[in-house]
Amino acid sequence: MNSENTDLKSSINVLLVLFIMIEQNLEALIYYEDNIQEASIDRSVTSFAEKHEVIDFAITESLWFRIITLSCSFLDEWDRILAVKYEIEYRRKLLLIKKVLKPARRAISYWKDLKLFRNEIIAHNLRDKKGKVTISQLG
Repeated sequence: MNSENTDLKSSINVLLVLFIMIEQNLEALIYYEDNIQEASIDRSVTSFAEKHEVIDFAITESLWFRIITLSCSFLDEWDRILAVKYEIEYRRKLLLIKKVLKPARRAISYWKDLKLFRNEIIAHNLRDKKGKVTISQLG
């Protein structure tokens, strides 16, 4: 097994794992918003009873940020390995994989500036590449 084949198989496995993790986090977010959020929890038995809106926001925001981070990782992996031309023996399998993953790629790519949001809002504490605070640009 040559190095190219090993890299390709590893990359495909990474893409599949990221796809599954995105799907699981999205399902968790939908489940939370439909079944657990706000009124369905008896918050009077906790010390956070008056803070339920903050707790709900923190949970949904965390899930969204996780989905965004995983989605950017998916795009990075896709661009790193599947955009490369491989030998004929791998081309047919790659085309099939691209076809299967195309809806996920299209859905993730639909959100313009996703990587910018991940970089400036999630990963770098509301700062751009130059270190300037970007929160005022959010509107």
